Amino acid sequence: MHKSSKLHPDFSKIPRFLFWDTDFDGIDWEKKYVAVIKRVFERGSDEAKSEIEQFYGKELVTMVLNSKSTKPMHLHINK
Repeated sequence: MHKSSKLHPDFSKIPRFLFWDTDFDGIDWEKKYVAVIKRVFERGSDEAKSEIEQFYGKELVTMVLNSKSTKPMHLHINK
């Protein structure tokens, strides 16, 4: 999935406070890549973004950031 052979990004470049609502040490960086990428690019520094891009690869990061996060709601209409 990602280009890096590491199991996780460089933690010195990813602030733990970005993941205040989860156990940082328990994050599955491979399975939760969508949430990680979105969180870092929403709230992270340029250094954190760069590290995530190096870890996952520019193509995957671009794909995640350009994807729709939720599908449009369809309301039931009585006729």
